[in-house]
Amino acid sequence: MKKTLLSLVIILAFASFASAQVPERTGWWKFDDAADMLKADIGMPLTVTGTQASVPGPAEGNLATQVSLGSYLTMTHGIAPNGGGISVNEYSLQIDFSVPEIGKWHAFIQTNPANSDDADLFTKASDNTIGTAATGYSVNAVAVDTWYRMVISVNNGEFFNVYLNGELWLTGTPQDVDGRWALVNELLIFADDDGDDAAINCSELGIWDVALTAGQASELGNASTVPLVARKGWWKFDDAADMLKAEIGSPLTLTGTQISVPGPEEGNLATQVPLGSYLAMSHGIAPNGGGDLVNEYSIQIDFSVPEIGKWHAFIQTDPANSGDADLFTKASDNTIGTSATGYSTNFVAKDAWYRMVISVTNGEFFNVYLNGELWLSGTPQDVDGRWALVNELLIFADDDGDDAAINCAELAIWDVALSADEVIQLGGFASNVLVNGINVTGTGGVSVIETESGTLQMIAEVLPENATNKVVAWSVTEVTGGATISEDGLLTAVKNGTVTVNATSTDGSNITGSTEITISNQAVILVTSLTVTSESGANTITNKGGTLQMIATVLPENATEKAVTWSVIKGTGDASITADGLLAAIADGTVTAKATSTDGSNISGSMLITISNQTTIRERKGWWKFDDANNMVKAEIGLPLVLSGTQTSVNGPVAGNLATLVPLGSYFDMNHGIPANGGGALVNEWTLQIDFSVPMIDTWYAFFQTLDGDADLFVAKTEAPDIGRVPNSIGCGSTRYSEATITADTWYRMIVSVKNEEFFRIYMDGNLWLDAAPQALDARYGLSSILQIFQDDDGDDGDIRCSELGIWDVALTEAEAVALGDATTTPNGINDIQAGRNSDLGLNYPNPFSAYTTFPYQIKERGNVTFRIFNLAGIEVAKINEGIKSPGSYKLELNAASLPNGIYNVQMATERGVSSQKMIIIR
Repeated sequence: MKKTLLSLVIILAFASFASAQVPERTGWWKFDDAADMLKADIGMPLTVTGTQASVPGPAEGNLATQVSLGSYLTMTHGIAPNGGGISVNEYSLQIDFSVPEIGKWHAFIQTNPANSDDADLFTKASDNTIGTAATGYSVNAVAVDTWYRMVISVNNGEFFNVYLNGELWLTGTPQDVDGRWALVNELLIFADDDGDDAAINCSELGIWDVALTAGQASELGNASTVPLVARKGWWKFDDAADMLKAEIGSPLTLTGTQISVPGPEEGNLATQVPLGSYLAMSHGIAPNGGGDLVNEYSIQIDFSVPEIGKWHAFIQTDPANSGDADLFTKASDNTIGTSATGYSTNFVAKDAWYRMVISVTNGEFFNVYLNGELWLSGTPQDVDGRWALVNELLIFADDDGDDAAINCAELAIWDVALSADEVIQLGGFASNVLVNGINVTGTGGVSVIETESGTLQMIAEVLPENATNKVVAWSVTEVTGGATISEDGLLTAVKNGTVTVNATSTDGSNITGSTEITISNQAVILVTSLTVTSESGANTITNKGGTLQMIATVLPENATEKAVTWSVIKGTGDASITADGLLAAIADGTVTAKATSTDGSNISGSMLITISNQTTIRERKGWWKFDDANNMVKAEIGLPLVLSGTQTSVNGPVAGNLATLVPLGSYFDMNHGIPANGGGALVNEWTLQIDFSVPMIDTWYAFFQTLDGDADLFVAKTEAPDIGRVPNSIGCGSTRYSEATITADTWYRMIVSVKNEEFFRIYMDGNLWLDAAPQALDARYGLSSILQIFQDDDGDDGDIRCSELGIWDVALTEAEAVALGDATTTPNGINDIQAGRNSDLGLNYPNPFSAYTTFPYQIKERGNVTFRIFNLAGIEVAKINEGIKSPGSYKLELNAASLPNGIYNVQMATERGVSSQKMIIIR
C-alpha cells in the first residue's frame, strides 16, 4: 500500500493572515542612492553620527548602508504621542539587516537620544539571539551574512513583539506606558553607549504610528520582498449595517439582496449574495494595456460556496449582464474557469474559504490563484476583448442563472497584474483544512479478486480526521491486469494481472493514495468497436501550435485489453499525436486521428480534424514568375534576373500560367540582395524555390551554381552507388542523392532549405526528399552576392522549364515547405494552397442528392484506395475500400440511403495522401 503526503508549508505558513493590509508608513528610508544614503522616501532625512558606507543589498540592484562600530543613525519620526501617555507608546519599526560577523553584540534601537545607556534591542554575543534582559530573548538565532526583515511591533502596556521575515521570534514582556520603550521625538538606530554596536548592514528602515498585526508583519515578507502595489479599490463587509462601504475607492452598489454572515476568521464578517443578485464595482481604473479599455488588472475575491455541484459566477465584464459571466465554478466538477480560458485541475470544496486572485494582462496571460497557489494559467485573451474592463465591473452576476449563492469576505482591485510572488504575499486561509494523506485498502484487507467478473469494495481512509472535504475520486491504473471502478469505489475485475487502485482528494490538494490488487481467473473479451472523439467535443484546432486531446471509447465496457495505439493519417494538413492521444497541429488542412486496438482484434476508429492558422510562410527576398512573355526576367520582388544565353516562353503547370525554357548552356544570374548571415562572411542560411519540369529523363540537369566549376545541385543521369546516386535522382556528391526520382513532363516545386553547419534539406511538393549532412560554413553552399540558376561549367545543364523562382534569407521549416504546396499552388494564402492539393478527388454529382451520387477521382500512383465518410462532428460513419488501383481515372458510385440528412466530408486516402470533398444529403 502506498501513502502520499503533501507538505502544506507554503499555504499554511500564511494561511491565517488573510486580511492583513499594511497601513501607510510614517517614515521610510531605502539607502539605494549611494550619493545620498540619508534621504527619505517618506518623512525627514536621517542624520549620521560617525561613518557609513554603501554596500550591496539583499537583491540585485538593491543597495544598503553599513554602519560601523561607534556610528549610528538618528530618525526624526514625526509621530505624535499616543497610547495613553505623553510619549509614543504604540508604533512599529521595520529594519532590514544583515550582520557581517556573529558572536558580537549588535544594537538595533536606542530610545534615549543622548545615547547615555544601553540600547533597547540587541543580538546577543553569546548565542546570536534577539532581545534584551527586560524583554527576554528569542529562541531563534541570526546567521552571518543573512538578510532579515525585522518588524518590532510595540503597544506599551499590552505587548512587545519582534518578527523576522514574517515569523514571530519574540513575544517579549510588555513594557510600561511612557517607560523605556516609549519614543520621544528622535530615535537612534544602531546606537549603544559602551561599544555593544558591532558593524551592521541595513537596506531599509520604516516606521508606523500603529502596532502592526501578525498578518501585517507576514504580508511585509522578507528583506527581498517588494512592497505590494496599492489597491485601487477595497471592500471588507465587516460592517453589517453598511455592507457596501469601501475601505478604498467608491462604495459598491447592490442589485437584489445580500445578508451579513460570519467570515473566515473570528470577528470577521462576510456578505452572502444569493442567486440572481450581484454587486457592481466602479473601480476608477483608466484604460491601459495598449487598448481603449482596462486590459491589465488584478481582482481579489475572498469567497466560500455553501453548495458545490452548482455554477457560481465570480465576475461579469458586461455591465448590462446580458451574457455569460467571465469566471465560474463549474457545476460538474467544481473547477474554476470558462470554456475560453480553460478550467483548473483543482476543485473548490463546500464551506471552505479561499482567497482568489485573478491576474490579467490581455494579450499575455490570464492567471487565477487560490490561497497563493496557481490554479489556472488560462488562455491569454485579446486586448479590448471579453476580459477587458469598462468603468463598471459586476461581481457574482450571470445572465441566465449560473450564479448560485456565494459568500464573500473581501474584495479588492489593482490597476496592475500581480505577480506570483505578490499573490503569495496576499496570503490565504487556514479554515480550509486540506487533505494530507489517503490510505487505500480492500474491505477486510483483501487485495485479490479470484472469481470471473468478481468485485471488491475499496475503502479510502482520508487524513487528517478534520479535513474539510473527505470526498475522493476513484480511478484504476492498469499494470498487467484490468479492472473498472465505480464512483463509490466498487472494483470489478476484467483482466488477469495486477491493477493499482487510486483514491484522489477532491478538495484541491491533489493527494492520492493507492494500493495494488491482483486479479485472476478472468475470461478474455475482445474489443468489438472503437469510437474516437475529442475530450472537448471539438473537431478543429484553430490556435497556433494548438492541441486536441483525443479520446478512444472501447466497447464492450468489460473488454479485456482496452489499450489503443494512436496514429495520424495526413490529409491536406499535418499533425503529430502522442501515445496518450494528444494531437498537436503542425500544418493547416485536415488530418485523421486514428486509434487501433492492441488486443489482436484489429478494431480501429478515427476522427477527421480540421487545422487552421498554423503556418505563416515568411516573406521572400526575391521572386520571379515568368508570366510576362515580353519580359521574362522581371521580378515580383527584388531585382530582375540577368540572362546569359537564350530563353523561350512556354506553358506553365496550370492554364494561363507561363514558364521559361532555359536551354543547354544558358543560365540566369540572380542578385538576391541577402547580406552575409549565419556567423560567416557569406550567406549561410537561405532557402531557394524552383518550380521546374524536364522534357526528358536520363539527362543531367543543373539547378544552381554558387561558385565556378560544377553546379551545386543536379538531376542525375548516371548511377554512382558510392554516393547514393541513381538516374533521375536529385543531389550532388557533397550532399549525396535522393532515393526518389523525377519523371519527364511533370511539374515539381522544389524547396532547398539550407542552414550551414546544421542542415541541408530538399522538399519536393512539400515532401522531404533529401536530408543531407550539414555543409560547412562559408564553403560550397555559402552564397556570394550572385547566385547562378541552371548553370554548369561542362554541359551538365540540359534544357529545363521553370515557372517560378523564389529566395529567402532564412531556412524554411518543414511546415512552411508543406504550406508552399506544389507547382500548381497559387500563393494567395494557406486555404488556397491546401485546396489546390485536393485535386485527386473530384466534386460529386448530383450534389445535393437523396440516395445515390458519383465521385470522379484520379489515381497518380498504383496503390490501395480507401474512402471514409465523416459527419460534421468529425465522426467516421462509413468506410469503403476500393482496393488496389493503377494510375488512371475512376468513379465511386455511392449509395448513401442508410445515412441521415446532412453535410458530410468524404475523404479519399491513397498512397499520395488524402483528398476530400463535401456532399449534402437531402430527402
